[in-house]
Amino acid sequence: MKSIILTTLVVMFAFTSTLQAQFAVEAGYNSNSVRVKLLGASVSTSDGGDIYFGVSYDLSLGDKLSLQPAVLYSADAFLIPVSLKIPLGSTFNVMAGPSLLMISDGSTDDTGGFFNKNTIGYTAGLSVNVSDKFAIIVRYNSDLGNRIEDGGDDLSIKYAQFKAGLSYSF
Repeated sequence: MKSIILTTLVVMFAFTSTLQAQFAVEAGYNSNSVRVKLLGASVSTSDGGDIYFGVSYDLSLGDKLSLQPAVLYSADAFLIPVSLKIPLGSTFNVMAGPSLLMISDGSTDDTGGFFNKNTIGYTAGLSVNVSDKFAIIVRYNSDLGNRIEDGGDDLSIKYAQFKAGLSYSF
């Protein structure tokens, strides 16, 4: 997991010297939810919320499009979204793309190997540029895959997160 995060950060730094790019730090509120499906019945639960923080990198792909990878940490979980960011005028931006959600609770895997701590998902969000340096960001991400190995249609666990925060670009 550390190698995935390190590789993401190295790639972000590598493009800085050749293309128009901008780093940002981000922090805010995070809410986690879990949906468990067992034999057709479904139960969802969510936590009371916590804080998240991280870094992002806005790589311009022209006037109307940018690529925005990020590494965000909250409550023993890393989220690595890679979003396409499309401006809607000078104030609003829409973001969407794939993400990797890695649970890193620090414990050894005592589940017998049937629980997937890392899953691919999607992220979607909206940002509002408050100034040249500050933006308000709201994003939602969810697992696409089942966190239970070989759970099939009878048993599945999926995580989702809602984040609302403030970003400072430099």
